[in-house]
Amino acid sequence: MTAYSSSDKDIKYYDNFSLRYKKKDLLSFDKPAIYEFSKIVECLNLSKPRKIIEVGCGVGAYILALARSGHDVTGVDTSCASLNLLKLNAKKYKLSKKISTVCKNYSKPFFRNKFDIGLCISTYHVFSENEQERIRIFANFTKSIKRGGIILLVEPNPLNPLFYIFYLFFPNVQRKNIKTFLGSTETKLKTMLSSAGFGLITVRHIGFLPLRFIRYSHLVITINETINKIPIVKKFSSFHYITARKL
Repeated sequence: MTAYSSSDKDIKYYDNFSLRYKKKDLLSFDKPAIYEFSKIVECLNLSKPRKIIEVGCGVGAYILALARSGHDVTGVDTSCASLNLLKLNAKKYKLSKKISTVCKNYSKPFFRNKFDIGLCISTYHVFSENEQERIRIFANFTKSIKRGGIILLVEPNPLNPLFYIFYLFFPNVQRKNIKTFLGSTETKLKTMLSSAGFGLITVRHIGFLPLRFIRYSHLVITINETINKIPIVKKFSSFHYITARKL
């Protein structure tokens, strides 16, 4: 779960949202999470231990999984309740030495050239309701990545018609995010990455039917991956998985 916003109202929302994970085993992934995490790993060079930072990490399930694989991972979020839950689980799994947390927003950069990999997973569109502010926060975050390092930016695709059903009708969804995720077009995201000093930009189109349906049938994966191979149709995928290298 992504939890990242600077407003007091949003921080309270994510603090409360984190409570539903309090009794859950964060390393016991369900089928959608297993699939999503596998796609994240496919995008990254994790053949040796890396220093990784994730912005908007929420309760940090993927941070725990990466730490268990031998990587040093830092989670940044504005929800201290979410990060406290991450720290409790890090202690539970004896991963505290591999995980650090920062409860802070990126209104200013606070790491510079420190990490091999930066992750921004379904978080960019919730940075701010203002597009220029989102770009500024993202640029501050990318300063933490070393020259030659990799960023993985995952964002919902506004061309996917099923997202509008999700935002309008599913419970516990912040409706206002429908306005901000409209700005996460492939073209805008690539332009933003270029402006932030990244090159070798690669876009992967992932999904079409909601990943949560994988719980009921593996056929959903087959359908999605078939759609993702069709040149025109793949533009309507659920997510953009964009990797880029810092120049």
